[in-house]
Amino acid sequence: MTTQPNKTVPLAILTGYLGAGKTTLINRILNADHKMKIAVLVNDFGAINIDTRLIVGVEGETMTLSNGCICRSIQGDLISAIDTLISNENPPDYLIVEASGISDPSQVVLKFNRSSLRARIHIDSIIAIVDAEQFTELGEKQQRLLREQARVSDIIILNKTDLVDKEALQKAHSWLNDVIDKARIIEAVQCDVPLETIIGNATYNPQTAFDSTKPGVHAHDVEVIHQHQHNDHSLVFATWSWETDKTIDLSAMRSALDNLPKSIFRAKGILNAREIPDKQIVLQLVGNRITLTEGDEWDDKPRTTSVVLIGDIGAVDKIVLEQQFEETYADTTPESDSSKLVDGVLQWLRGEK
Repeated sequence: MTTQPNKTVPLAILTGYLGAGKTTLINRILNADHKMKIAVLVNDFGAINIDTRLIVGVEGETMTLSNGCICRSIQGDLISAIDTLISNENPPDYLIVEASGISDPSQVVLKFNRSSLRARIHIDSIIAIVDAEQFTELGEKQQRLLREQARVSDIIILNKTDLVDKEALQKAHSWLNDVIDKARIIEAVQCDVPLETIIGNATYNPQTAFDSTKPGVHAHDVEVIHQHQHNDHSLVFATWSWETDKTIDLSAMRSALDNLPKSIFRAKGILNAREIPDKQIVLQLVGNRITLTEGDEWDDKPRTTSVVLIGDIGAVDKIVLEQQFEETYADTTPESDSSKLVDGVLQWLRGEK
């Protein structure tokens, strides 16, 4: 039994700039008791944090939960992945697609509209998450992308409102109202919003101005970036990753992160730290804010440190970055008490003493 051709499945596109809170919202949806069978397609399967008591099966990059949810990593073609899900004997009631943090969601809409799925799914909403603290710190290029993400959305979650004062919050509202005057804006902390306000409301407006002639947004590994040619490099970013099986020192890592160029605007990773040997340390850098948080126990997992950076092309210098991060090795760094986690968290602004 497959999905009936006259019954379309609603789909929401989740967008938002790097670090705005997309994964946080997805985790809330997957862990919630919403009485719906929701399928969520994500870019970073490893970042999903689900209560293990909910997991009833894992097959490849697909996780099935006891509350009816399905989480699937977008490893191949998005259209094929969705086709597989809705052709299942028990298709989901609702689909959520996480767009890349550096992508224009209108291109995702066009992809669906031009696919064979057009008669089997319908777009229910485009949800944009905007970081209330971060958006004022973005450069011109990043502001352009954030503007596009907000412009095509019909629901905007203004997240991290606890990190800004009333004046900054009003500035964020004014900016959003200038970008798009018909979107519903929901203020939130840690993307804690009632799911009924964002799911199943059929708020998508096809009259929203889409311009498919605009250049796409691309992210490249720094090692291959010069092998690609584009008509417009104004929205091209570079990524760089670093991995080591050596133990690192948190004070040295803090110094390395503080000394990153400001044009590196996003970083995330898992650290194997000398100070907390039994647990993974989760690194998040969003704009100027850096957070280290105690994660899961290492147990029998390989104890490696992995870090991914995203920034402007000129900011990602492989040789300089490697030297900078190699200076964090614990075996070459004296122990220090300057970077202790308090209640499992250490948070600061770049350059903050």
